[in-house]
Amino acid sequence: MATNLPLKPSAPKPTVKNSRRYPRSDLRLKTKILVTGAKGQKRTLEAILETRDVSMTGVFFESTFFMRIGTKVQVQFSLPGEKRQIIADGEIVREERAATAGKGVRSGFAVHFTDFVADSAVVLASLFLAPRVKRFVESYLKSRREQDLRTETDRLIDVVVGWELAKTQHDDLWEMFR
Repeated sequence: MATNLPLKPSAPKPTVKNSRRYPRSDLRLKTKILVTGAKGQKRTLEAILETRDVSMTGVFFESTFFMRIGTKVQVQFSLPGEKRQIIADGEIVREERAATAGKGVRSGFAVHFTDFVADSAVVLASLFLAPRVKRFVESYLKSRREQDLRTETDRLIDVVVGWELAKTQHDDLWEMFR
């Protein structure tokens, strides 16, 4: 009952309604952003900024100060209720400067993630995938199939195989288990 979700989560195909390739979460998280000099040089900037939205490919920071597009950074943050920290290297790819302050007007810059440290990609992907996987597993466990399997390993393998099979049979797994 799914589509094609490789190890890096795929996302809904862009539509007129949703032109983004990856889903976003409108999380407001305090995030440490580090800008370092050339390899081996001391840190040149460390700041705590609030995120505006987060995806698997990057993050938008609300800010009244800006850095040069192309600046290499590292971001560090934790998701609510998650002990493991997300650490990602990235590059500043866009800025938005509000001409006037007001409701709905944002000012800040976007960082595109280029690399994740340790299991950070899995931790971040869980934000988007865990609720869908949970709904799939709950639905799957209601079937009689699971009752015929004797070991936890056999059940786990069967669920993963079921998930993979579901991905081949549906065009939009993101929507199916929303």
